Amino acid sequence: MLRRKKKCYDGISVVIPTKNEEKSIGICIQKIQKVFNEHHIDGEIIVADNSTDNTAAIAKGMGAKVIVPEEHGYGNAYRFGFEHASGDYIVMGDGDNTYD
Repeated sequence: MLRRKKKCYDGISVVIPTKNEEKSIGICIQKIQKVFNEHHIDGEIIVADNSTDNTAAIAKGMGAKVIVPEEHGYGNAYRFGFEHASGDYIVMGDGDNTYD
């Protein structure tokens, strides 16, 4: 019986802009980590955060790289996150658990 080697995807950065997403950021990070594990993905999660709640602490505690954009706003958070991404591929996400 021949077995196919599982494909390994390397260098993926998931960038998530956040502002006061403490209720959902953990769920989002868990989903990403599950996909990374199931598909043997070597990836990083970057949370571009301008929160006043515990979003950053939760994200850091789960292994995400947390950065604070110099300027406020959704677009600025993405741009700042992209500048800090080290992956060959970038995936855009949201911290409010609206995506699978």
